[in-house]
Amino acid sequence: MDLGTKRARTSLVALALASIVAGGCSGTSGEEPVVEESTGELNNGTFRWQCVDASDPTCGTGVFPRAVAVESLFDLSFTPDPDLPDEVELYSIESVSERRIDVDGDDFLVREAGEVSLLATGDGYGVDYIVLEGHPIDRFVLRNADGEQDALGPIHDPLAQVGAITDVEALPYHGNLSLAGALVYEWESLTPDVVDLVRFGGNEATLRGLRVGTARLMVRAGGFSEIIEISVVEAPPEPEPDPTTGGWDGSGSDSGSGSDGETDTGSGSDSGSGSGSDGGSGSTGDSEGGSSSTGGAE
Repeated sequence: MDLGTKRARTSLVALALASIVAGGCSGTSGEEPVVEESTGELNNGTFRWQCVDASDPTCGTGVFPRAVAVESLFDLSFTPDPDLPDEVELYSIESVSERRIDVDGDDFLVREAGEVSLLATGDGYGVDYIVLEGHPIDRFVLRNADGEQDALGPIHDPLAQVGAITDVEALPYHGNLSLAGALVYEWESLTPDVVDLVRFGGNEATLRGLRVGTARLMVRAGGFSEIIEISVVEAPPEPEPDPTTGGWDGSGSDSGSGSDGETDTGSGSDSGSGSGSDGGSGSTGDSEGGSSSTGGAE
């Protein structure tokens, strides 16, 4: 399938359905779907970001990205402004530099770092364009996947508890830029006696804490790998019954529960161990939020 045919198909379908469906990032049933849109540089229409799969951290943020990871995939649709003349028809979305951003099947593939304009075209003329920047990944930030944190919001150190299930996700960065795009991820536990890598898919992984200590995880994606450390701590103690009432006195912490329904028990502190200056996990890199790194480009 050539570029023109591919883009004509996806873009015209998007044009017909843009007012009633999301372009790949859906919201809760009964609510308006969260979409990532941006007006083109010429104000002649709207570009919509379409997530290729769930590993793209852009989906659900409501923010159209401008920085994308090298080796990542994404898609776009374009809706012309309704005030444009009727004879304006959209045929394709094209990259002005296929060396940097090219078409791979039905998606755009970021091949090299650099700034690229993506042009929405008619029959032999341009309608509008948008500019994206490709960047190589130089670090990952790890966070708890079950929190309410937004990809553009504050990042907190993830903690795993002994006997409990913890879901984490890796966010690709270049410096302080959060990078968009779907990537193929690989995960590996380098300390299997401290934390068990139960399963992983995309940029998310499920961990089970086995003993108190510092767990080291290897994360690979986009031609970059990094070792990230997280703390495994004891689960909080179960509350003691009140001897005067027979009920709970509330002096103890609530017992934790993993996402698999297992109750976490144990004793000891629930503060993370490590030597980082912010009291989070130890660090030999520059990751924000206290996640540490000793990795580099492959």
